[in-house]
Amino acid sequence: MSRKTTLTLSEATSEGQVLAPYVFDCLTARMAENTGFRTFVVSTSSVSMAFGGVPDMGALSVDDILTVASNVADFLPYPVIAEFENGFGATPHIVWRNVRRLVKTEVAAVIIDDTTDVRGTSRPAVDPATGAPEPTVVSRELFYAKIRAALDACEGTGCHVIAASNAAYTVGLDEAVERLRACSELGADMVMGRGIVTLDDCEALAAAVPGPKVYHELSSTAGVDNVDIDAIADLNFDIVTVRYVEKASLYGLMEFGLRTRADNTMVYVDYHDFDGRLPGRDHHILLSRQWDDIEREIGIKPWTPPAPAQQGKD
Repeated sequence: MSRKTTLTLSEATSEGQVLAPYVFDCLTARMAENTGFRTFVVSTSSVSMAFGGVPDMGALSVDDILTVASNVADFLPYPVIAEFENGFGATPHIVWRNVRRLVKTEVAAVIIDDTTDVRGTSRPAVDPATGAPEPTVVSRELFYAKIRAALDACEGTGCHVIAASNAAYTVGLDEAVERLRACSELGADMVMGRGIVTLDDCEALAAAVPGPKVYHELSSTAGVDNVDIDAIADLNFDIVTVRYVEKASLYGLMEFGLRTRADNTMVYVDYHDFDGRLPGRDHHILLSRQWDDIEREIGIKPWTPPAPAQQGKD
């Protein structure tokens, strides 16, 4: 059940730099929305962990991410960006077809990167015959061809193309900057450099690509952010992605599970009010009530959850 989109990606970034959390389903998207976020990224690694219990190791299919992206984009009235790995195709024409399918989900933007089909940041690709490391990014020529294919697939649809490079991880910063500069000249709406972390890195990218950029995953070292997001806002890093949903979800599940198992009751769960953030004790109030409008339109009285049974004095 969709909610009419009230904010485009261009409108969101025109209001200033935005933080965009990675999400992996409608529930995590809703909780991010409840805390004030207005731009979202469907993360392939998060979806991979949710679907198969493994990180981003190439196990995710194009249909998996299309399903989640479609659900989240239909559910939220705000811009949703979809990570799309290398386009889920070894050739540009397959990338074109896959992006055309993604565009139909009405996502606001698609991220296409230069990775190979062998994925997994914690599992470097190795040639089984020689034991030598294999390239973790494709050739410039193939990457540019995929970006051109994505741009053609998105033409006239309102869907933005974000070109992303992983070259900084293994080849070097200069190679990543050159690839992203070329993608910007090809017409990519924004660029994103994975492994571009520090202010010096950001300044190097901004010198080559003065236009809009995405900062990949704000992180910290020794209790201090690796970059001041206000400083990179002046460099046109219009979107800063943040990854907290997985850790927050795991913490909540672990905390509630441990207490339920230790107490052998549901009292802790039923009476937990999210440290005062939950009106009353019914967490369902945080979920979307968009179906109420639909039920009113078709003449059905909206369902109201029953009041919880009294369990003694608070």
